[in-house]
Amino acid sequence: MPKTIKNNCPGDENAYVEFDSGSKIFRAVVQDVEFFDTPTALTHVKVDFNRDEARVELSFVISDNQSVAKNQASEFQNLVGKLNATSFLNQFYLSRTDFFQKQCKHFVGLTSNASSEKKSSITNPHESNSHNGNFAF
Repeated sequence: MPKTIKNNCPGDENAYVEFDSGSKIFRAVVQDVEFFDTPTALTHVKVDFNRDEARVELSFVISDNQSVAKNQASEFQNLVGKLNATSFLNQFYLSRTDFFQKQCKHFVGLTSNASSEKKSSITNPHESNSHNGNFAF
C-alpha cells in the first residue's frame, strides 16, 4: 500500500522532505523563504516558489531506471548545492542542504533497491523479497 513519508530537518521546523511511495515523488520543502531566484535549464527537478506563502518546493519523480534515477538525484543535489551557495538570498542553509541531499540519496537508494528486488523476484520466484514496500528512515 503506497504511503507518504515526511521527515523534518533536525532542529528546523520549516524544512522537510516528503516521499510518496506510490507515485515515487520526492519533495523538499522550505517554508520561510521570502526571496527566491528560480533556476533555469532543469531537466528533472521541478521548482515551485509560492511568494505569498514564502514557500519553495523542489520535486521530482524517481525513475525506475537506475541510471535515470542517478541523473535525477545528481541534478537535485547540484541544485541544492547551488542554492546553498546563495543562501543569503534563498535561505537554503548548510544544515538544510546536507539534510536534503542525504534524504534524496536515501530515497533514490530505497527505490533502486526495491526495483532490483522486484526484478529479482520476477526472475526467480523462489527468492524471498525482503522489502515489504514500506519506506522508512
